[in-house]
Amino acid sequence: MSHEKVCAVIVTFNRKEMLLKCLFALINQTYPLTSIFVIDGPSTDGTEKALAEYNFIKEVPPHSNEIKVWHTENTIVQGSKRIKFHYVRIYDDVGGSGGFYEGFKRAYYEDCDWIWVMDDDVLPESTTLERLITALKITGYDAARPALIDCEDFSPWFAGGIFSRNIIKKVGLPLKEFFIYWDDVEYATRCQRNGIKMLDVREAKVHHKDWMHRGVNSRIVLGRIVARPAFPRGRKYYYIQRNKLYFLLRYRKFKALIHSLSIELIRDLIAYLVLKDVDKVLSIIKGTLDAFFRKTGKCEWAHAR
Repeated sequence: MSHEKVCAVIVTFNRKEMLLKCLFALINQTYPLTSIFVIDGPSTDGTEKALAEYNFIKEVPPHSNEIKVWHTENTIVQGSKRIKFHYVRIYDDVGGSGGFYEGFKRAYYEDCDWIWVMDDDVLPESTTLERLITALKITGYDAARPALIDCEDFSPWFAGGIFSRNIIKKVGLPLKEFFIYWDDVEYATRCQRNGIKMLDVREAKVHHKDWMHRGVNSRIVLGRIVARPAFPRGRKYYYIQRNKLYFLLRYRKFKALIHSLSIELIRDLIAYLVLKDVDKVLSIIKGTLDAFFRKTGKCEWAHAR
């Protein structure tokens, strides 16, 4: 098998311990990476200092209101491996979607064949990349994603998915306007509608607590259990509701849209009222309205508390 050059993209925000674990997992892949991009959005927990402490970067970015993006490069040497390391700090809060947009864009101009993307809380097994590349070479597909460890599901596409660099030429970049959530669903749908062949690889594994698997809030009412996802907490649920409906409208999935606006909407509103989660009730209402008004980007209301 000829060696395929792979560039990894990690989007991070205020999770330096997780980021370091992810980075060491990438460095120790049995299939060597050519380069790594860390897109920081921007963290306030000392992420940049942690990267400097572990010699991923040689200089810490300045704190300035005049800088929009700060980029530094370094070379990581791990035995016989030499990996080009990029740290990109975006001073505006562009969310995970903006981070993936920036990561895809920068990785496209690297000398690579594949772009492997993930959040900072993804932890691949040492053989994950090798198994993904092997499956892609055998099938001739253009994208693949691993399975989640201790779960029957496959990972979200932006939590360990790998994409041919040529996909960007055909379908463009992820939607940065989503800010967070549903950006990977939209991108995968866009790929599929443009004839991109996408593969699920059961043998490739990653640790990742997707938000659907982070527990539930529940109460017993009249002898019945009322339960809804606990994550995302508070008003951040706004992005789930807004972007889901925006996606359904964009791709004219009217049957799913009607179901979401009737059965799902009523069910969720009643459930969260019973659970006394007022923030989620308000998030669902505001997210629904903003989707129809085509509002995108960061919503300050969702971050007010």
